[in-house]
Amino acid sequence: MKKKAVAALLAAGLSLNLCGCSAYGVAMKMMQDYEPEQSQDWAVEAQLPEEEEILESEESEETGNEDAEETVIAGKDQSEKTSVEMPEELSDNLYDFQIAMDGQVYKFPMWFDDFEALGWEYLGDRTEVLYANEYLYAEPWQKDGVTIYTSIANLSLNAIAPEEGQICGLDLDGYQMRNCDWKIELSKGITFGESAREDILKAYGEPTDEYDGELYYKMSYETDYYSEVTLYVYKDSGVMEKLELMNMIELEGLDNSVSEEVPELISEYKAPTQLGDDYYSNMQLSVYLMAGEGDLYALSTEDFKRFAAQGVFIDLTPYVESGALNVEGIDLSSGYVTLLDDDGNPTETKSLFGIPLYTLYGYMDGMGLDNRDLVIAVTTFSQNEENVIAFLNELIQSGRGDMPERLKQ
Repeated sequence: MKKKAVAALLAAGLSLNLCGCSAYGVAMKMMQDYEPEQSQDWAVEAQLPEEEEILESEESEETGNEDAEETVIAGKDQSEKTSVEMPEELSDNLYDFQIAMDGQVYKFPMWFDDFEALGWEYLGDRTEVLYANEYLYAEPWQKDGVTIYTSIANLSLNAIAPEEGQICGLDLDGYQMRNCDWKIELSKGITFGESAREDILKAYGEPTDEYDGELYYKMSYETDYYSEVTLYVYKDSGVMEKLELMNMIELEGLDNSVSEEVPELISEYKAPTQLGDDYYSNMQLSVYLMAGEGDLYALSTEDFKRFAAQGVFIDLTPYVESGALNVEGIDLSSGYVTLLDDDGNPTETKSLFGIPLYTLYGYMDGMGLDNRDLVIAVTTFSQNEENVIAFLNELIQSGRGDMPERLKQ
């Protein structure tokens, strides 16, 4: 049984980058036996598991979910929980972590069910287990046809389900909200899709940190590591089209009592006799890269340039010159990076280490992906470079398309 794989891989990979892993990028691992088709069809076919393997996998997942549900301990007594009362008017203090959407003021953090009571439908996995001091990022919610993404945290000492957790913040971007006519406003009149960088500076002063990128200004206002508001002002539109709000502090009502009963998982634990090979599985992007994981990465421009300067990605110039990568009509400027030496000083080597996806408008309209700040690159430790380049070329060609009308305005 076979299935067209390019669109599926890109949708699964890049949507993670946009909704949940923007800080880490997306590692798209290539199969060692991948061979590009000889036909002109852009879609590359990949062999999927046989039905017996799929059934076995599904049974394993079901078993895993059952085990996970048994692991969950009630995080708080619903009768003791203190609901967070939503303000009637929006505060003038940015650090009150409030936002108004369609006339409703939201204050973060709040309990999961308080957010749900405001009309939002949770689209995530309710069987997920959140252990102590863990959080889920980019969890999807929907209301009146509008989809947004929030973080859900467990700041208790017990394992809980997401619905027992706190909604600590949300992410909004212009492409995601393109068909939404809601007025979305922060303190002091700063409005999503309307306010310029100068308006933000006038309202909030100089940010704690600011990144001046090729596509946008990233302005961060921070009170603590997990308490900040980050605003993105895109240079093509001149207005704020993306925001990230996070305030991860404890709410009243957490049950931090500890059960004296030893869980079955612990009582049956057997210590390993040697180190395992899964050490890097939950590490951040930098550790994945330094560990030599993955072949093809799609990263934000900022992350791409940081790692490319350290020699993590291969020079794509030979493949462009040979025609193996057809980049005709693509603005490659943000793909060029100057290498740094061992002391962190710029060298004389400046090469094309990535392909900017900004002008591949087919992904915006055809797949609903906001790829304006993504650069795709091939790692130096790839063991499958020839096939990876062929696959990358297929990705480039499949993403070509006309500029969306919204970007022409």
